[in-house]
Amino acid sequence: MGAAARAAHVGGGCDEPVVEWTLFFRNTSTSDTPVLENIQALDTAWRRGAGQEFLLHHAAGSQAKPSDYAPRESPLLPGTVQRFAGAGGRSTNTDWSYFNLQWAEEGVVLAVGWPGQWAADFARDNAGCLRVRAGQELVKAKLLPGEEIRSPLVVLQFWQGDFARSQNLWRRWMMAHSMPKPGGKLPPPQFVASSSRAYREMIEADEANQIMHIDRYLEEKLAIDYWWMDAGWYVQEQVSGRVFLDQNEGSGHGLLGDRSSPRHALKGW
Repeated sequence: MGAAARAAHVGGGCDEPVVEWTLFFRNTSTSDTPVLENIQALDTAWRRGAGQEFLLHHAAGSQAKPSDYAPRESPLLPGTVQRFAGAGGRSTNTDWSYFNLQWAEEGVVLAVGWPGQWAADFARDNAGCLRVRAGQELVKAKLLPGEEIRSPLVVLQFWQGDFARSQNLWRRWMMAHSMPKPGGKLPPPQFVASSSRAYREMIEADEANQIMHIDRYLEEKLAIDYWWMDAGWYVQEQVSGRVFLDQNEGSGHGLLGDRSSPRHALKGW
């Protein structure tokens, strides 16, 4: 068939009990591949000891609600099946793709990469075994010659001790091995501000009301680093769902002002 599958970027850091990987599928032939589907970047199982039970620590995604990213706990009792996924192609619109599976005083942190519509299944049998599968949801495609696709990246971090320690181990690994370091250093904390929700995700934004909001932050001595404009600066036709650039509204050229304005130090996002 000429289709090659490989795992790449396998690693994790010698100072941490971590492994990470990504699956790649490439068509190395001169003809189309058969249909690829039900691809799982992770398909494994854990077995608990006698007198123990599985407890899944996870978090909500973001639907612009007060409960966004709220921590949750789900006991995985015999016969339990739970599925977590993105929604509408937005990776954190429903569920957060980070999990901490605990049984007694040990467990594993499990993270699924964010390329759109990920999904993870936790299926407990009636004995002491829990099967976990994760990957890209709803994949059903063929590869043309030379084409390549990849799975979400998967990270597993194994731990022993208490739950709080496991969370701190995960944060240390993320900062040491995963977070970007421009110039070799972690970026400083960023103060990001926005008025998106006040103007229907910026659909009703214009230069005047954006300048008003920015200036109010500066008047209160709130030194923001970025002004976040989430969508907006377009005309949206609700019926057709199409989006057009608005050639009539201001393009934002007046938001930052000249070099004498305090707004000039801001960055747009």
